[in-house]
Amino acid sequence: MACNGYIISIQESALFRPGKKMSPSFSVNGVRVDDDGEKVATINGTNLPPSKLRVGESVTQKDAGRFTLTGITPASGEAKFGGGGIAHFCYEPAPGFELSPGVADGN
Repeated sequence: MACNGYIISIQESALFRPGKKMSPSFSVNGVRVDDDGEKVATINGTNLPPSKLRVGESVTQKDAGRFTLTGITPASGEAKFGGGGIAHFCYEPAPGFELSPGVADGN
C-alpha cells in the first residue's frame, strides 16, 4: 500500500499531536486481531469520534487530515484482547495544516 503522506505509529495510551499546536490530538485503543482474524484498531481524538478501522480503511478529521490503518503490532500476549499495542498509519495532512517539526522530519 503506497503512502502519500507520513508513516506514523501510535501506541495505546499515548497521544499523537501532528500539528504545531497542542490540539488536535489523537489516540488509539483496541489494537488487536479480531475474531475474524482481521487486524483492527480504534482511533479517536479532537473532533473525531471513535472509529474502528481494519487494515486498509481510512478516516478523515477535516482539520488535521486522513489516517489509513496500515498494520498493527499487538502487545505481547495481547493479540486477541488488545492493551498496549501499536497501530501503524499512513497519515496525510489536510491542505494547509501546519505539521509539528517531529512529523515533518519523520521523527
